[in-house]
Amino acid sequence: EIAQVTITGGSGIDYDGSGYYLGGGISNRGTLTLIDSTVSGNTADLGGGISSHGVLMLTGSTVSDNTAGYLGGGISNWGATLTLTDSTVSDNSAGYLGGGILNFGPLMLTGSTVSGNTAGYGGGIFSHDVLTLAASTVSDNTATLDGGGIYTFAGTLTLTDSAVSRNTAGVFGGGIFNLERGTLTLTDSSVSRNTADWSLGGGIFSIGSLSVVNTTICGNSPPQCFGPGCPT
Repeated sequence: EIAQVTITGGSGIDYDGSGYYLGGGISNRGTLTLIDSTVSGNTADLGGGISSHGVLMLTGSTVSDNTAGYLGGGISNWGATLTLTDSTVSDNSAGYLGGGILNFGPLMLTGSTVSGNTAGYGGGIFSHDVLTLAASTVSDNTATLDGGGIYTFAGTLTLTDSAVSRNTAGVFGGGIFNLERGTLTLTDSSVSRNTADWSLGGGIFSIGSLSVVNTTICGNSPPQCFGPGCPT
């Protein structure tokens, strides 16, 4: 457990001599709880702020201004459970996937914010597993290609009482990009004022399963939602 600590200026660890550095600020291979702490200004190839192969829980913490050359500007989760509660992931960048968070395990955000992050795919979050957002916000993130706010690939994405807004994609899915075999469920949420530079899915671009319940999709450019299950 780490509480009330700032971790900054790290550059990661090359575990296996591959030449790729993991976890600029923190590399976790056990069970780590981060409380009221900040991980900021770190760099790595994978997981600019945090690289986690174990259970990771953030409460009241901030992961900001970290850089990954390839994957996971703020946090890279490599298969274990990642939980964020009342936390912020902001202004991180990755050269390829997951500007804020790269996720390959169960990820739960509650009362948290992912904002101002950048990547090629998944400016805010890139997820290839179960991703759940409750009372959380994904805003002002940028993907140079697809999925300005969230990119989910063959995973499950569930939003409840959450907002995806003011995100930008260079191609498709300004707010959310849901690729094949992915399942997307939005309940009591909003997808608004997102932008895709190409002709489809300013708010949502979905090739997988999509369910929308009591959710507002508005003010996105170009057309709000593309794909099977989009509300008319």
